[in-house]
Amino acid sequence: PEAWLTKFQRAFSISAKTQDDRNDKRKSKGWKVSRAQIGMIDELLEDADEIDIDDEFKRTRERLRSFKKITPQRLPKNFHGTLRPYQKAGYDWLHFLREFRFGGILADDMGLGKTVQALAFLQKLYSDGATLPTLIVVPTSVIFNWEYEARRFTPDLSVYCHRGLERNRDRESLGG
Repeated sequence: PEAWLTKFQRAFSISAKTQDDRNDKRKSKGWKVSRAQIGMIDELLEDADEIDIDDEFKRTRERLRSFKKITPQRLPKNFHGTLRPYQKAGYDWLHFLREFRFGGILADDMGLGKTVQALAFLQKLYSDGATLPTLIVVPTSVIFNWEYEARRFTPDLSVYCHRGLERNRDRESLGG
């Protein structure tokens, strides 16, 4: 019905057909949405006559429904510095995003310490056993600041800056 299509138009605009649906028009497996849209989709589902959702959606929906506040996190022992209260809030925010597997942005005015917040977060991940490398893309004007801050606050982290016209363009040379 037209009313139903109008109501759910927004949900369809932020979703994509599952791989099976795109390959075979006869199959009707469903739609995929970003984890960040779970709240909105959950609200839309309240009026649905029939619902078929996967277990991961159910678990995440329940976690969000019972969510009260962002849990303060301890700074890693290997972090050589102190975070101001607003920086600590940003550090805790990054942990919240990771815990719920959401994408997100750490943004504020320039010069308020996003670099040190990100470095503290990365130090915590690697202290907890993360092994995959992290790619940080920054304007060339702040590369040297990132290098300096990494040496100062997280000397245990290995840093490789891939920059300049003469940089090696062979992917294999970047390693793991």
